[in-house]
Amino acid sequence: MACTRPVVFVFYSVVASTIVAWLAIINAAGAMDRVVIDQAGARREVEGRIVVEASDGGLLLLGRDGVLWRVEVKQIVSRTSDDRPFAPLSRDELAEKLLAEFPPGFEAHKTAHYVVLYNGSQAYARWCGALFERLYRGFANYWRNQGFRLPEPEFPLVAVVFGDRNSYLRHARRELGPSAASIVGYYHMETNRMTMCDLTGISSL
Repeated sequence: MACTRPVVFVFYSVVASTIVAWLAIINAAGAMDRVVIDQAGARREVEGRIVVEASDGGLLLLGRDGVLWRVEVKQIVSRTSDDRPFAPLSRDELAEKLLAEFPPGFEAHKTAHYVVLYNGSQAYARWCGALFERLYRGFANYWRNQGFRLPEPEFPLVAVVFGDRNSYLRHARRELGPSAASIVGYYHMETNRMTMCDLTGISSL
């Protein structure tokens, strides 16, 4: 059972990333947008590409890290753009950003398509990375055999692997609420990240 769960997460991750890649083709001509957002008194600047602008001025903003931001018009402090074309973060840049975002103790394992962030067993993180790559190739090959050539993901795919269930739950409850307790892992469409914990328990040894 433990091996089938990452399969489901990867499936949704690759499907969603394919959708985002097609959106990228549609919006490929877009310049780099910079939006300063005020969320409950905390300000941050997000560099990315505006995917949708609502009639009331609200935005759906795709960050350079692949995160989708739903921004209400009242949260917009400023908005600018320049001639520099939109460019996703590289794997190294994204890994650096993630390590700054998460608490000390996390490390990053990078594969051809994935950045695996982990704070437990390196061996388990590497196993997950290898599994994700096999599943990615299998997914792409299936559709290629059906006559469809899927675009490469525009962004590096992200998986966050917590070394123990308690740290996983502390993080997951912020995104899922009480239902996190009944879920061993999930894909989040807005952050474009898979989140799970070490199912083997080896990290606690």
